[in-house]
Amino acid sequence: MFEFFYNTICENEEVVKKLKSLSEKYPEFQNTAINTARFLVRTKKSALFTEAVRSTLTYIKTIDQELYDYYPLMIFAAAADLTAEMHSEMGIPYEITVDTLRDINVWIGNFYTSNGRYGLSNYVWLAGHFAGNLFKIGRLQYEIMAYPAWSYVFKNNETGEIVTLSPDADVTASGHITGSSGENDCQFRAVFSNNPDDYTGNIIDIENGIILKDRMSLPKKDWKLILKPGDMAVYIHIPQGEKLEYDKCKKSMEQAKEFFARYYPQIEFYALISSTWLLDPNLVHILPEESNIIKFMRMFSKVPVCREIPMIFERVFGFGFEEKDIESAPENTSLQRSLKRYTLNGGKMYTTGGYIIW
Repeated sequence: MFEFFYNTICENEEVVKKLKSLSEKYPEFQNTAINTARFLVRTKKSALFTEAVRSTLTYIKTIDQELYDYYPLMIFAAAADLTAEMHSEMGIPYEITVDTLRDINVWIGNFYTSNGRYGLSNYVWLAGHFAGNLFKIGRLQYEIMAYPAWSYVFKNNETGEIVTLSPDADVTASGHITGSSGENDCQFRAVFSNNPDDYTGNIIDIENGIILKDRMSLPKKDWKLILKPGDMAVYIHIPQGEKLEYDKCKKSMEQAKEFFARYYPQIEFYALISSTWLLDPNLVHILPEESNIIKFMRMFSKVPVCREIPMIFERVFGFGFEEKDIESAPENTSLQRSLKRYTLNGGKMYTTGGYIIW
């Protein structure tokens, strides 16, 4: 049951060779890996899967460091055939299965970059790929999830106007949620009310992704709530290693809408959503308007999310880099130079959420 992974999914011959060797050396752990893979694919219970892997790794660490590094790979090698079988039964195209599962090669490479040896540590993230909750469709990845408590979105019954209101939140002077990007002040509190005849709350400026002091009441007879916390949505992830070309992203989103309508017809999805540094409106201060990243950002209605440390610094300067070290940041690319200059001049960056109504 490992051949699909060995021959099609894994692109590193050294890793395949070592996996085969470890499976022969530790047949008892190969059997545990197979059983754990079956549990993941058949039940889709990623949280319980994660706990099972973590518990097994605690024991393995007392036996063999190399097996410890490779054991998550052993599980996914066993799961690949099961995932492909599940996808086939659903009618999902083979190329989507392969593209989705091959993301594991990125994380094998990242492990090597961080540790100087092969292995895998990001089994929590990859569980969704093999459980059938996440798919790579063209340039982007898509994960089924509920809309977080980011906002309430309303549509006027006559004009089609969209208004976005904030949930309850403490808000900083910049209009972000208290605690975001190291901002711990609280200038006012946003409050949302679901009254008998209307909805009332603080307006979110969806161009700039900030909460305003201005409040608005929306009569229920005139406005329809079209996206709320808990509604089923499709979350966009942006895989590393490829250019973020606007046309490819747009095509991918169109294909994703068709994909989920066809293969998950029993579920109503209300929106595409994401939370990333790529949606920060402040990117306009460091990138030209015609850049692919700015075009991608402008596709979304932006909403604030609370993330203490903005992810842009480790994405641009490398994993582990912190904003406090900005003076020593490398300047190898135009984006690095622009971000460094903007930050040193007092500019702020924020991880930002966004939605596109389906």
